[in-house]
Amino acid sequence: MGHMSIPESFSLPLAGAAEIFNDLCGRERSDLNNASNATAGALSVWRVNDGMANELSFSGKTPPTFNPYGISVFASTVFVINSRRGRVETDSVEVLEIKDGRLRRKRKPVASKHFTSLVNVVGLSSTEFYASNQYIYRNPYMQWIEFGGHFKSGAVYYFDGRLIHPAIKKLKQPAGMARDGNKLYVAEFGGNAIQIYDINDFKTPRHLETINLLSAPFSIAMELRQSALTVSTHPLKLRFLAFQAYPEEFLSPSNVIRVKQRKNKTWQFTQFYCNDGATIRGVVTAMRIPDNRIVMGNVNRGLLKCQLNLT
Repeated sequence: MGHMSIPESFSLPLAGAAEIFNDLCGRERSDLNNASNATAGALSVWRVNDGMANELSFSGKTPPTFNPYGISVFASTVFVINSRRGRVETDSVEVLEIKDGRLRRKRKPVASKHFTSLVNVVGLSSTEFYASNQYIYRNPYMQWIEFGGHFKSGAVYYFDGRLIHPAIKKLKQPAGMARDGNKLYVAEFGGNAIQIYDINDFKTPRHLETINLLSAPFSIAMELRQSALTVSTHPLKLRFLAFQAYPEEFLSPSNVIRVKQRKNKTWQFTQFYCNDGATIRGVVTAMRIPDNRIVMGNVNRGLLKCQLNLT
């Protein structure tokens, strides 16, 4: 069983970190991080070795409202969930390009009446992506009814470069996603499970397996060079939802676990991190980084980096 040593520090003093991902261009020591706050959000490149962050500015037209949440990279294309809650009727996906250290919009944002509560995005090509949507309704009170009623009203949508298609339906609050070759892993927050799909055909994924968990998964990240998942989970779902609505009034405990398939096809679980919320509240993203370290983030306090002490 693995466990965490004393956390190093809140190594990135940003207003919040909703999603981090490994830079797929080969620079394993750099990560792109989302920083969100009450007024305007930003994307930053964070160097994991020295903890320094450089905010990326836009060249050309800047999105009028930019509150980034989920992030995914395919080559030089960056797909970003733009959580526009309280401003417009739907969320959107920004399709950006990094060039000369700056961000440029490659196309108009992808929006739909179905994008009521987007959480995560997975790039499939320079023009295609999956996006997870948790609820049918945008109104927070109706979302509480969907959650409390255990409705399978969440979905994963596929954008083929032109049109949006419902790819996976009847999910309980899908959240984070990760792709590993022809497999797609979806964190089903309301179902305490990870769903695995074959995505040889992007438009019609085929369900392969369900990994049942003891707590609610939120984010999933593939480990570098290994077919293992780093998953942030929440043992008290109601407390986490209350924390999301009132972040200064509630502590929200979090776990970070490693999920790896054994040779006999069974699943092995290792706990990396467990906290009552006093150190970092409501972890919504977690990633294992080089030199046996792990970094976690929430949407209010930034990033927490810890050294793994594996036994």
